[in-house]
Amino acid sequence: ARDAARDAARDAARDAARDAARYTARYTARYTARLGSRNKSNKVRNS
Repeated sequence: ARDAARDAARDAARDAARDAARYTARYTARYTARLGSRNKSNKVRNS
């Protein structure tokens, strides 16, 4: 039973880490795209 609990905890941790990585990647990509477009428009306006 203790081994099963340890395996379950490890699986849960792995799933949580995978979900966090996927969410972080998606959020970072969206934020980077928005930041890049804003920097581009600023560059155009300044020049």
